[in-house]
Amino acid sequence: MLANHFKLTKEQREFASPNYHSEGHRKWRNEIQFVRAQLVQKGQLDNTRHGYWTISVAGYRRLGVTPPPGAPEATGQTRPLTRSEQRQAFLDSI
Repeated sequence: MLANHFKLTKEQREFASPNYHSEGHRKWRNEIQFVRAQLVQKGQLDNTRHGYWTISVAGYRRLGVTPPPGAPEATGQTRPLTRSEQRQAFLDSI
């Protein structure tokens, strides 16, 4: 989980959005998943391995960084995700 990776304290995790969605999930988690879906759609994150966030060649280019050897090519969606697909991707991620 990103919060663990960046070693966020409990206070930091809860600061930005103390409110829950109707499903009981924190808002910040929903925002992160929404942004992830957008980056995948643009081909800047590789979406071929579940549970891994791998920056693609296009993502490295956006960051202005030379991609390391073996960085995946863009594998983004060719069309926007439907609401149903976005919801399912979010549910699959938790």
